[in-house]
Amino acid sequence: MRTAFAFFLAFTLILATVNDAQVAAFSFSGLKEKVSKFWDTVKTAGAGAVVGAIAGAVVCGIFSGGTLSAVCAAGGAKVGAIAGAVIGGIYGAIKNYVLGGDEDKKSIPMNSERYANTTTVSTDSDLSDLKHITENANKEAYKAIAEVSAKLRSDLVKYDTAESGATGDIIATVWGPEKIYGFSAFPIQIKLEFRKSPIPFNYIHLRKVTVYLKDEDGRVYWARTWDYGQGSEGLNGGQAVYTTIMKVPDDYVSIVERIIETGVLSREDVEKLFNATTKSFEIYVNIDAYREVWQSTNDTQETCTGNKKWDPSTNTCYEFVKIVDIDYSVHTISAWRHVTRASDIVLIDKGMYASIPTKFLSTEYASKWSIYKEKFGGAVSNVFVITAATPVHVIGSTADFMFTFARNPGYFDPLNPEITDDFRLVVVKVTKSGDYEVADSIRGNLGALTSSIEKQLSARYTDDPAAVTYKVYGFALFKIKRDDNTTIKTWLAVEPLISVLQNERLKLDDTQVEQLTKLVEDNEISEADREHIVAQANEWITGLQDKITEVEELKEKAQAQNNQKAIDYAEKAIKEYKAAIKDLEKVKSTKSVQTLLNYLNAAKKHEISGDYYKNAAYKALHNEHEQAELDAKKAEETSKLAKQYEPSIALTLAGLNIPLDTDDIIVLAVGLLLALVLSRVLGNSWGLLGLLIILGWFLGKYAGVLDFLLEVIR
Repeated sequence: MRTAFAFFLAFTLILATVNDAQVAAFSFSGLKEKVSKFWDTVKTAGAGAVVGAIAGAVVCGIFSGGTLSAVCAAGGAKVGAIAGAVIGGIYGAIKNYVLGGDEDKKSIPMNSERYANTTTVSTDSDLSDLKHITENANKEAYKAIAEVSAKLRSDLVKYDTAESGATGDIIATVWGPEKIYGFSAFPIQIKLEFRKSPIPFNYIHLRKVTVYLKDEDGRVYWARTWDYGQGSEGLNGGQAVYTTIMKVPDDYVSIVERIIETGVLSREDVEKLFNATTKSFEIYVNIDAYREVWQSTNDTQETCTGNKKWDPSTNTCYEFVKIVDIDYSVHTISAWRHVTRASDIVLIDKGMYASIPTKFLSTEYASKWSIYKEKFGGAVSNVFVITAATPVHVIGSTADFMFTFARNPGYFDPLNPEITDDFRLVVVKVTKSGDYEVADSIRGNLGALTSSIEKQLSARYTDDPAAVTYKVYGFALFKIKRDDNTTIKTWLAVEPLISVLQNERLKLDDTQVEQLTKLVEDNEISEADREHIVAQANEWITGLQDKITEVEELKEKAQAQNNQKAIDYAEKAIKEYKAAIKDLEKVKSTKSVQTLLNYLNAAKKHEISGDYYKNAAYKALHNEHEQAELDAKKAEETSKLAKQYEPSIALTLAGLNIPLDTDDIIVLAVGLLLALVLSRVLGNSWGLLGLLIILGWFLGKYAGVLDFLLEVIR
């Protein structure tokens, strides 16, 4: 018992003196206050020690087997008393000194990762999303296009081939892009080399050169024929190059044509387009030609007449003999390696996503542009699209969009085909039954796409009780004019990663928050100020409790449907609202202006996070999981920001401030307890186990392992 008493006495001494000189705002002056503080802690810790000692002795007296038997057998009730006293004493000291009371009165320093000011508290200018808002959307769009272009650049390479027919007269090679993504049109080159005959008049004449594409099912597409009638100019040696445009087999272009023509869009259409996979294919070349056959004679130049020709370079006369037909074919055997045979969706992963909080609807940010994360599919090797939008998306409001389309520069080289396009923006209302209903649709003609072009449109999110959320899609149909005037149609479908929020009002209203912060502009909190602060905080707490009630009703609906995603989001929303209430309780009691600003800002961010989770729960309840995940991700970001403002206890080691939370302190206490008990009962070397637990805890925590494990346990 003496050992236990000595242990908790030493522990309370540490608590009463550690870091006392580090932060003046939290230190005491005067021996009398220190002694009084120490005595309060000792009394609470002592009470805990007495109760713990009695409980420990009783436990060891009752249990003679099982887990406790080895330890209790070694020291009987004495060990139980020691363990109980230490646990009770430490708990009492922690409860009295660390976990309760006003942070302003603690000698242990309260540190924050970030410090709030009146601007960040009243305007939320510290939200990371605001950095994505730009004054020059065009510049940012072209920067994003350049990044996509660099990734999707593709030079012409020679494909592997197999040939048949008159392989001794003509050799053909087929060249195409190294990579062809999506349902794109692409250039090909056929290079023909002609065998040179020593007889100068043994010319080869081309009648027809035909190239086409054949898919894995044997269907033929995009045949292109160069027809020379009775024959081209004679060739003896040398080469010819044919360049044209083919397109990846595409069963989906008709869907996009219909959407653009009618404005009608279904969930099935969207799923088909964004899950469409490309087929493999090969390129076939057929050559119909003939060779003139001549033989030498003994004629002189004077007698070399009629169907004979004189070769001045060799002073030889040649006589025409006959025409020999040439049938030559070649086809690629490696084109399939240059397509993915998968769903080629381009993800733009830089920029804004979801929506900034509804409070920004009434600010200047609501009318500014931000480049949005997005996904687009279709002819992704031909044309890129970047979406800019105003950053607030709330039911009952309007958002503006700007789509920038740009050709993949140099992709069709050496050709430069004319590309024209039609476009349609479709705003879809997702109903509670899961159906898609077109809420708004705007068609536009973009004209000739020479390099890039922008299209600006507005989307209205109508306030409809049947609406869960809204989605925005852009569809473009491109008409590529080939060298033989054949029109090849390609398409793009783009979905910016927005999430439309319910029109949820913040309880911690900007105007009220600003009024409160003005009270402390003199860096003091008077009694009159405190009365106003307490009254306002209580009003906010009541509002947050109302939100908790609403989310609990949402959670009950999710439980009735056994919808675990919605349940999880609802629970996280409640947790965030409760965290905001906890911070507001600190606001009511603190005497430090900086602490007040930090807790007030943290409370506001926790409420915003709770609203995001509430939106996620509502959407998940109606199986709209994609936007629910976006809202939840935004909630997590905002919650992390809130925690950066919440003061935490710091332990100073080797000049480094290590923030400690309640779990850390308990682990320290339990680890030290184990070290003491095990060293007393089993020997000093066993005491290292307690220290290893402490070391493992902090290593795991800062490696990110414990956060995951604790979340699973909770």
